[in-house]
Amino acid sequence: MFINEAAALVIMGSLTTGDVILAAPIETLQRECGRDRLAYDFYDNMLPNDLRTRGVDNIDQLPDYPYRDDALLIWNAINAWVGEYVAVYYGSDSDVTGDYELKAWATELTVSGKIKGFKPITTRSQLVTVVTAIIFNASAQHAAVNFPQFSIMTYAPFSAGTGGAPAPAWSAGQTQASWSQMLPSRLAAQEQILLFHILGGVYYRTLGQYLDNAFPYPPVLLDPAITSPGGPLARFRSALAGVESTIQQRNLARARRMNTCCRAVSRRAPISSRQGSSMTLAR
Repeated sequence: MFINEAAALVIMGSLTTGDVILAAPIETLQRECGRDRLAYDFYDNMLPNDLRTRGVDNIDQLPDYPYRDDALLIWNAINAWVGEYVAVYYGSDSDVTGDYELKAWATELTVSGKIKGFKPITTRSQLVTVVTAIIFNASAQHAAVNFPQFSIMTYAPFSAGTGGAPAPAWSAGQTQASWSQMLPSRLAAQEQILLFHILGGVYYRTLGQYLDNAFPYPPVLLDPAITSPGGPLARFRSALAGVESTIQQRNLARARRMNTCCRAVSRRAPISSRQGSSMTLAR
């Protein structure tokens, strides 16, 4: 919530970073971001549903799609962990429907939060899916769209949000000087370097580590039913280690072809760079 509030004030406010590095009027960007947020359907955008809707879930038809293959490994590991966690505290579906705090939370997301597609949670399996989606979006999915900002978008000529001059109607007769005029201003380039260095360069904590934010960062999960040796948390961490090893091995064998397509942070899924998966386990 902190970084979202900061983004609204420092990145998407008038005369702030977004107003400098992006060509469209800031009022237009604010309106379009608001529209897209309200149009984002919670269930439709769950990873398996999104892959199926876009027709990229079939391995036979699309055998080479690292984003899909690696993301599903992480999704499945999270899903298994959440399933075990939920089972400790909810013995049946009636325990879910009888949880008045859970009901109030779902209502608030629907009414006040205006989360499209969100609905009452009535079963344990539904609760597991909802929590899995939240954890996945806040960890691996965020990593896939956030961390490439550091390596790709800090070089303003490659990924400029604005230009210094309109593009010419034809290439004949152009000079290095005329092409250079199209580059963003020095101020815009500097702002872009600063912004994406911060956004894409900070790794907070790895998935599976649940610690307090205050030094000395004690663990916040204390229930032995969750944290005991060989228990749900230990199995989750072991599964993540296996996922990481699998992705590393896959990256060694994957074709390496440059692809300048990047993921739009809307309904479209990331297009792999073919240099290996950018999926990480950092939050």
